[in-house]
Amino acid sequence: STLILAGDTPLLRGESLRELLTEREKHNATCVVGSSMTENNFGLGRIVRDAAGEFVKIVEQKDATREEQAITEINTGCYAFDTEALIESLHKIDKSNKQGELYLTDSPAVMLREGRTVKALASLSILEAMGVNTRVQLAEVRRTIQREHLQKLMQSGVGILDPDQVDIDPRATIGMDTVIYPFTVIRGAAKIGANCQIGPHALIEAVTIADGESVAPFEQRTV
Repeated sequence: STLILAGDTPLLRGESLRELLTEREKHNATCVVGSSMTENNFGLGRIVRDAAGEFVKIVEQKDATREEQAITEINTGCYAFDTEALIESLHKIDKSNKQGELYLTDSPAVMLREGRTVKALASLSILEAMGVNTRVQLAEVRRTIQREHLQKLMQSGVGILDPDQVDIDPRATIGMDTVIYPFTVIRGAAKIGANCQIGPHALIEAVTIADGESVAPFEQRTV
């Protein structure tokens, strides 16, 4: 198999990619297109299906009819291909579209026309498909990663009084029953023990804080 992924989707999960590979093996498919569902579909390629729900093609925004533009299943840019069939299909796509470009997204339809099995699997969340093209999108992705990390810390017994007002590096380790007060920033691979009090307004950078130790408000611990 050949996996083709979008290069600007940092929230993509390995589990989703494994699902694409499993689906390809299950159906002996030449291609499985990773899709997602969203109402905010403007500018994204749509997954067109037939009345039976089977994959027909991917259509880009500029080439889509009004009916196709209403489709809420979108192409995420992630595919699991049979390698030999992929190479063959690339020689058969053309520029017959409004942008005059060669679309990789035409390859699955080429394979389908040749009688091969092509599937679309809505295995990715819209967050996984979120591309980073602007600083606003970069901030959104960063906040998503941060929110998931803070949830894991709190589930492990770390007290974070206001998750929206702290910044904790995913490389940091923090012991149970430590309390992180608002406006605290923890950078790098800091090691913070159990039963500590950190902040508010503290800065910790890649240092070790022993069990039971306190870092005072506005205090900085840096290397």
